[in-house]
Amino acid sequence: MGREIVRKESPSNPGERSRLWYSEDIIDVLTENLGTNKVEAIKLVLPETEEVYLNAKAFKRMRRLRVLIIHNAYVSGDFDHLSNNLRWVDWEGYPLPSLPANFHPKKLVGLFMPNSHIKDLGQGYKIFKNLKHMSFEGSGFLTEIPDFSVLPNLESLILTCCTSLLEVRDSVGLLDRLVTLNLEYCYNLRKLPTNLKLKSLQTLLLTRCRRLETFPNNLENMESLKELRLSKIAIKELPSSIGNLVGLEVLCISGCKKLKGLPSGIHKLLHLKHLLLRNCFELGKFLDKTEDKWQAPETSDRINVSTSCMESREHLVSVLRETKSFPFGTSLDGKSLPEFPFLQSLDLRNCNLTEVNFLMNMSCISTLEELEFSWNNFVKLPAWISELANLRKVELNFCRQLQEVPILPPSIESVSAIDCESLEVFSQLSNMANSHTKDFPHVKSINLTNCQRLAENLGDTVANILLNQDPTFSLTLPGCEIPEWFKYQTKNGFFYFQVPELLYAELVGFALCAVVSESFTCELQGTINGELVIKGVENFISLKSDHLWLLYFPCPVVKAWEGCNYIEFSLEAIDAVDSSIEKFITRCGLFLEFKHEEKLNWTLENNIISATHYPEVIYDEDSEESMGSADKHTEETDAGGEYEDDSEDQQRG
Repeated sequence: MGREIVRKESPSNPGERSRLWYSEDIIDVLTENLGTNKVEAIKLVLPETEEVYLNAKAFKRMRRLRVLIIHNAYVSGDFDHLSNNLRWVDWEGYPLPSLPANFHPKKLVGLFMPNSHIKDLGQGYKIFKNLKHMSFEGSGFLTEIPDFSVLPNLESLILTCCTSLLEVRDSVGLLDRLVTLNLEYCYNLRKLPTNLKLKSLQTLLLTRCRRLETFPNNLENMESLKELRLSKIAIKELPSSIGNLVGLEVLCISGCKKLKGLPSGIHKLLHLKHLLLRNCFELGKFLDKTEDKWQAPETSDRINVSTSCMESREHLVSVLRETKSFPFGTSLDGKSLPEFPFLQSLDLRNCNLTEVNFLMNMSCISTLEELEFSWNNFVKLPAWISELANLRKVELNFCRQLQEVPILPPSIESVSAIDCESLEVFSQLSNMANSHTKDFPHVKSINLTNCQRLAENLGDTVANILLNQDPTFSLTLPGCEIPEWFKYQTKNGFFYFQVPELLYAELVGFALCAVVSESFTCELQGTINGELVIKGVENFISLKSDHLWLLYFPCPVVKAWEGCNYIEFSLEAIDAVDSSIEKFITRCGLFLEFKHEEKLNWTLENNIISATHYPEVIYDEDSEESMGSADKHTEETDAGGEYEDDSEDQQRG
């Protein structure tokens, strides 16, 4: 409606309208020099890159132009007449090496020139006193950033993928209002400002600045910084002043292969929630030395970070700072133990760890939710891991020396131990298989791909785990035999059956067991009475032998039909040249769980579920009242069967 109102401003001459956003109109105006003083905004966004030739005078008459957006258009021509009233410029692929010499928009707020040919900003930028947002993302010719002290209002500076950029000048480190500084993928960046005093900065991104060997030593007045990413840069150490970043919540130092340790000041990061240190190969040596040496002082004043304390986070932090007895870590050769009272996730993947005991003295017992320990060299996890009361996810993939997984906390939802070829003991899993205990009340997924030794130790009873689940649950491990109690078995991955109304009311859930012979991606779909009730995808990767995929899912709430209810499940291969499921799954079985399984004694014949007892009489089978009820239900079922047949005939008719 708004566009129609603007079109009516000048139906026959788009150059007389205040806003232009139809590409045909804009190209006409800019090539035929039809622009007037009435044009205030131009938005030229083409579906594919096109070469558009502009008349040199195209912008000259648009003195009131405030918004200029150009995407996917290769523009050639003279830009000396851009309006000085522009507030917002978003010009992808800007073709000139610098800004026009006479371009002086004093009210400019946003300047975005992604994938431009800019080499330097010239001198005109100094007039941009009101500029808040600047981006030259993907501008591979940009070599330097000039003195930005003349841009006091700058809030975001995006220089991602400026691959020729060598240095960021000291003036950038003193911009009081800068909130976001993104220098990711500046592969040749070698120097940052010596001092960073960015009191408003919240996000600093330096990922893959692989020539950057030093990080600024002086970090001052940066309490607002929430996220710092230094992945895959060439630093060997972090400055001790990193402790001044007291508001930091995300610290990512992954892939810094030369990093040999963590500074003592890191323990001051009391608000840290996510610490990512993956692929820091030298770091493992540093952390392993902490075993039995970073012992917190024994004192009755030691603070326990409990869930109740977390409810008053700011109060707790102030207490931690003032309490001298709080064990931030005992000095060890100039190092200190990191103590993070609000840490939620810790990623130490591929850090060459042989022990993880350094975690024992950390203060995140009640907050830690995710642990990533894949590709390390430890033999077992410490027993105290069971004390991590909110731990939800543990990754142990390719820990090929790992022999034992200890008791995990009841909060656990996901465990992945792919290719842990030495793994022999997983006590909790054994208990669940043999005693039907609910050791994992919240577990959703356990992946033990290629854990052959463990599978042999668990034996044939492992499928019994499915008989004691409430939420959806998936388990993958080596194996090739489907237990006999999976009464409905097939080779084509397709199940179809009918459940009488009385039995449907007793249906609790479904257990699926499939023998997977090759790596592939499987899609499971299930319907009840034509309604899609389950749809999911499972990836089977790098299988070295036949594997069992065990899956349990509760019966969804779907209104029962009179007579029979129709249930269907299918397994299909996706993203495969040969999509036939028989190539990947040799056999699969399905089991239906009912509320009173032991007394119903259900069977499947001709795709129809039946039972020797009925749900309402299984509590007292010998009483006369029950016998009478059974006779009554037999009659009703016979009548229902006739009604079902009639119903089907009517539907077919």
